[in-house]
Amino acid sequence: MAVVNRIKERALRAELLRERFSYDPETGKFFWKSDRGHNPRFRTGMQAGTVLATGYRVIRVDGYRYLAHRLAWFYVYGAWPVSEIDHINLLKDDNRISNLRDVSRKENVWNYPEITPKMRRKGFLARLIRNGRSVIRKQFPTKEMARMARDIALGQFNALNGLGE
Repeated sequence: MAVVNRIKERALRAELLRERFSYDPETGKFFWKSDRGHNPRFRTGMQAGTVLATGYRVIRVDGYRYLAHRLAWFYVYGAWPVSEIDHINLLKDDNRISNLRDVSRKENVWNYPEITPKMRRKGFLARLIRNGRSVIRKQFPTKEMARMARDIALGQFNALNGLGE
């Protein structure tokens, strides 16, 4: 996740963002409202921004790059998120407002990949860490078995802690 520059965010006004871009909350996409110079990528109605190697979309405004999911939050609510923005469905380029939520760093890292291939000892590692403690960390011969074990551990953790899935 990219480091958020709070000073840069404070400098951007919601009015300026809404003046230059339209945002579709159903698709999560930003579009240019007017042509920006001679570059064909910045034409009225074209989708704004580019997708980074990390999978996140960034949009340049007045020479600064902003993460599109943070801009979506700002565009809709008129205030920057207090902490981090979590993509509920884990798709980094799905910036529909219904897919975004303002969460703490601790809550956001719960979404990190928890099924990873093990190269040395062929198989897949299922891991689940909650509240800084390992709930499960075990290797399985197939990805499906690892995912099933992780899902069972998550269900048990949620049931014991009164959390919904």
